[in-house]
This record gives sequence, structure tokens and C-alpha cells, in this order.
Amino acid sequence: MSVSRDFTLVYSGIRDKSLVISQNEEAYNFITDELDMLTLSDGSAPVDNCRLTKFAELAENAHLVCDFN
Repeated sequence: MSVSRDFTLVYSGIRDKSLVISQNEEAYNFITDELDMLTLSDGSAPVDNCRLTKFAELAENAHLVCDFN
């Protein structure tokens, strides 16, 4: 059974920062409308690594799935 991911979380190349990449419109709306996160021109949102666990918990509570790369 295939599971679709709403977010991909990747290392940004900058120390202690990762990027949240939305995989669909619902996920993008969640980070911009619900969490008020700012996004880069490519639609990804930078986040401190120390906040990744909290982000994943909030996403899970909203029934969204994260994939850590």
C-alpha cells in the first residue's frame, strides 16, 4: 500500500536549518495559513532543526504526513 506524503523535510545546506517542502496544496495552505510560516520563492519553508519534531507533531495532528530525507 502506498502512502502519500504531504511534506518532505530536507537539510537546507545551512547549519541547523531544514526546509519543509509541501507536496500538495493542502499542505502548503497548512504551513502558510495555519502556522503562518514564511515561504521562499520555490514554496519551501525554512525551519530550525530544533523545531522539526514540533512541526511533525503539528502536521500529524492535522492528519498530514511528513517524510524525512
